[in-house]
Amino acid sequence: MSTFLRLIFCLTCATAPALVPAAAAKADKPESTEPVPAETAADTAWRHVVALATPLPPAAVSAATRSGGPIPRSAEATATLAAAFQAQEEEQKARARQAAQSARDFYTQNPQHPKAAAAKKLEALAGLQSLQLGDTADAPAAKERAQAYRSDPTQPAKDRYDIALALELAALPRTLKGQGLIDDGDAYEQLADALPREFPDLPEAYNLSLSLLRTADHATALKVARKLAKQKKVPDFIQLEAQQTLDRNALLGQTLDLALTSLQRQTLALKTLTGQPTVLYIWSTLSGPSDLALLAPFKATLPAKTTWIYLAFGKTFPPMAEVQAQAPFYGTYCFEPTGFASPIAQRLHVSQAPYVYVFDRQAKLSGYGRVEDLPTLLAAASR
Repeated sequence: MSTFLRLIFCLTCATAPALVPAAAAKADKPESTEPVPAETAADTAWRHVVALATPLPPAAVSAATRSGGPIPRSAEATATLAAAFQAQEEEQKARARQAAQSARDFYTQNPQHPKAAAAKKLEALAGLQSLQLGDTADAPAAKERAQAYRSDPTQPAKDRYDIALALELAALPRTLKGQGLIDDGDAYEQLADALPREFPDLPEAYNLSLSLLRTADHATALKVARKLAKQKKVPDFIQLEAQQTLDRNALLGQTLDLALTSLQRQTLALKTLTGQPTVLYIWSTLSGPSDLALLAPFKATLPAKTTWIYLAFGKTFPPMAEVQAQAPFYGTYCFEPTGFASPIAQRLHVSQAPYVYVFDRQAKLSGYGRVEDLPTLLAAASR
């Protein structure tokens, strides 16, 4: 789901009218003598706007739902799905255009309705979404409406920020040239720097910086952390994340005096794991064994002579058979029931999962990062 779709979906969830059917009300609440307000024509119109703005489910999900099973992987099925995706994109484009127009009609015709302000924001978001999907017919007007909303001091700062973010993201595809924002650290960082300057008192304006700290490549995340550590208006939780990034970087090149406990109650000292590279794979029992399935694409390419330790953070460890079925590499399983509040998590300065730490043949920490960084991290540890 694109950023625009997520923005619109969050907005419609937050602003959908609270008109509960009588049957549902009876099931959830005791009998009331208060009359249930009748739905007005404006309420019905708002429901229509919300329906148009709500993203369609992905074509692949729809296909799987209809068939009652997994999506076929044959060439013919793949071509069929590709055609379905293209057709759905055209439909979503048309719906976004209609949503923008319907939202404009709604707040124009019902200026006093409680949802009029939400409709004005939705108009701007839906217009930008239509533009992102390739609808250039209304592009100048869509940008102008969004920019006017972004610059309107009478609108809430959080809403103006949402529009500002959508506007900036709409301009990025031309500069990214097919890459995702996460793959272009410079573009990501520039956007993360610009929005707090525009909205200095809005904590949400720093969300992109937080995302950079957690998802960008090591060099970019470190640069962002150093920059945030020097700023005064950064929210406390962002400052903590930035400091954690700096503290984690300080571990590089060190032999960690850290002991883990396996499910078999055996002590595993990281500093004793010498002779070949070691991967410490952090995963969360909240996500379940699916965190381990992310390793599957690397099964045939990662070095065979590697020690694997799977460290789970969470309250309850899943059934071992399910865990082993998802883990493609033989290894030792460890568990921390206190989760990311545990001393081990604090020593590693980790607060997210899945996440990987890679140690070299001398048991020194040579790198850390995302699952997709593993080939590079292991290559460096094997030198």
